[in-house]
Amino acid sequence: KWDKHYIQTADIDASSSISWDNGKGFASIGNVSIPFVGSYDGKGHIIDNLNINRPTDSLVGLFGNVENNARIESLGLTNMDIKGGKYTGGIVGFLDGSELKNCYTTGVCTNNSSNTWWAAVGGLVGFNMGSISFCYSDANVSSTYDMVGGLVGANLEFISNSYSMGNVIGNSLVGGLAGANLEVIFHSYSRSSVKANTSYCGGLIGDSYGYAVYSFWDTESSGQSSSLGGEGLSTAYMQNLKTYIDANWDFMDETYNGTNDYWGLNSTENDGYPFLYWQGFENTATIPTNLNSIENMNISIYPNPFSDIINITTNDENYNRITITDITGKKIIEKKAVSGTEQIDMSSFNSGIYLINIYKDNEVYTSKIIKE
Repeated sequence: KWDKHYIQTADIDASSSISWDNGKGFASIGNVSIPFVGSYDGKGHIIDNLNINRPTDSLVGLFGNVENNARIESLGLTNMDIKGGKYTGGIVGFLDGSELKNCYTTGVCTNNSSNTWWAAVGGLVGFNMGSISFCYSDANVSSTYDMVGGLVGANLEFISNSYSMGNVIGNSLVGGLAGANLEVIFHSYSRSSVKANTSYCGGLIGDSYGYAVYSFWDTESSGQSSSLGGEGLSTAYMQNLKTYIDANWDFMDETYNGTNDYWGLNSTENDGYPFLYWQGFENTATIPTNLNSIENMNISIYPNPFSDIINITTNDENYNRITITDITGKKIIEKKAVSGTEQIDMSSFNSGIYLINIYKDNEVYTSKIIKE
């Protein structure tokens, strides 16, 4: 039955789950033997006061084990109280080759047992080997073990356009967004308070062998001045639209970074931090006119889109370096900038979106380029 397709048609009050199964509460959907492989569309509804009290069980969450191109979307899990063992998350314990989109959690997610030195506990997902996008967690996450994050305990695939804001406490490998990151975090942020009992504690990421592309954490609210990935900023900069526009985030009422309008900003909503398009808040931020975009600096990049050769023309000798990165933030080309026209051969690279950065003194000017 876990290969079916489900649609939630109303909000659900799950407060009675506190007494189910002799106090163990709700039994997670999907396990090692029978993973959830279907789809669940919450249609913007919530499940409130879900209780799970299975501190020695692995794969704990509303969904325990999700695999094989399953999809969960548009669901809020509010006022949850979840206690689990290894691989514990609010909505999903273990997400493998599947997608989680437009979802959020509030409440508490706790772990105090594991059969290894690490636990992988997160406010939204415990262990991610799938795709998470347009999600957030305002859950307080705690563990006496390692690999603890406000959004995910461990990320081994892709997180984009997401954020965390709950308190995070763990032993080691503790991060505001992710306890450990081995792949890609893109256009995401954390304002979580973060504490670790031992080592590897970061405002955004506790430990990383992957990439955090144009992602940020609040150094004041987190209490952390460092992170293995991302950029730490003061609260004022975290609440400043220009921070994100310069980093190519797609916001409402601007078109330079795209027209999908993924993000918005309103000083009276979401405590003044960026919110996701589906949260329903009004965007009131004024688009800045002094953007660090290449188009504003009299630099020509053509043709765009291009096939093999991209041309860069500038008459300013103060530009000193050019880099091109792929969408994950991996640097693929670096050259010394020259006055006049520079031709860059990208014939050996795959089609797709790239970011070109031109450096001048302590500033960097960025633009998207598309290889056909």
